[in-house]
Amino acid sequence: MKRIKFGNTGLPVSEVAMGGIPIMRLDTTDAVKVIRDVIDMGVNFIDTANAYGDSEEKIGEALKKYRREDIILSSKSGARDKKTFSEHVNLSLKRLNTDYIDIYHLHDISTEEDFDKVMASGGAFHGLEDAIAKGRVRHYAFSSHSIEVAERILNTKKFQVAQIPLNFIDTEAEKLIPLVKKLNTGFIAMKPMGGGLLDEAVLAFKYLAKFDGIVPDPGIEKTEEMS
Repeated sequence: MKRIKFGNTGLPVSEVAMGGIPIMRLDTTDAVKVIRDVIDMGVNFIDTANAYGDSEEKIGEALKKYRREDIILSSKSGARDKKTFSEHVNLSLKRLNTDYIDIYHLHDISTEEDFDKVMASGGAFHGLEDAIAKGRVRHYAFSSHSIEVAERILNTKKFQVAQIPLNFIDTEAEKLIPLVKKLNTGFIAMKPMGGGLLDEAVLAFKYLAKFDGIVPDPGIEKTEEMS
């Protein structure tokens, strides 16, 4: 699978990522098989969150077969304070069976109140700064369901990766693309299949392919969903 330049991270990511929510529904043996099948198809970018049940543990088990440097890992914490965020990073590292996570998000920063909390003294952003300083995380990231709040976060110029819903029925995030390009921010297209509402994968990915450098991360539960 083709590798693309991902913003200013320097990471050579596959043009499609694997979203880790659906593997929560699988037992460990089946989940590991799906993850390995997807990686063997050329996907090197796996996105999950510490709130996604046992997704991180299943990914960590699957990755024992591969060289760590060949995989780009993305995870998230919904903590709003530094202490809890730091605890979540440590937990993610343990679950994923790794010494570092390539991309770690402040998860679902979708209100002005959330933004103010994470950026305040003692807020989660400072936990992310600390994790990066210690080499536990490599790149600053956030996810958001609000275009207005996402724009505010992007304009801080403190984040290298944004994860925002974008698909051909939810196109509002298109207005952020010029800013993302200007800032050279990596963009993960959340819910590329409309959270399961879209069943025409060819059309869904044809729409997203219009935007250079944007990486869709469909949730994958069956190997054939990525083929």
